[in-house]
Amino acid sequence: MVLITKRVLLSLGVGIVAAALFTASFHLKASLLLILEAFKAVFIEDGGLNTWNIYILLFVLMLGILTAFVSMMGGTKAFGDWMIKRVKTRAGAQLMTVVLGIVVFVDDYFNSLTVGQIAKPVTDKHRISRPKLAYIVDSTSAPVCVIAPVSSWGHTSSD
Repeated sequence: MVLITKRVLLSLGVGIVAAALFTASFHLKASLLLILEAFKAVFIEDGGLNTWNIYILLFVLMLGILTAFVSMMGGTKAFGDWMIKRVKTRAGAQLMTVVLGIVVFVDDYFNSLTVGQIAKPVTDKHRISRPKLAYIVDSTSAPVCVIAPVSSWGHTSSD
């Protein structure tokens, strides 16, 4: 559905509703209860709010807003233009993408959004395919966040 409509949130919503309908054998009330129970399971734990999940959700939301602001204000385009002037080879464009993927380690989603947007004009100029760019970005997003000492992946248990 995303490929047809180009609307991610709408497609995710339709997928959630469709999965609930399939799971509940197309009973509307049971489907709505399944969606509500799943939502509650994410945000409520042991009778109280699951603050860890809420904080992570707010953190990722703020990172997305920050990425959108930087992109809207031309920051990613300016950095991309700056890199185009300095990166002269195909291998350099790929190496630049890897280095950016390692440097931006706050969150894997933030890494993918930021590095992908910045590296796209540079890799396009050097005719590096989008699937290869996606592979490089994906190979440096979550793995780097897992080993980084400070990232959104860090979790200290209170148990």
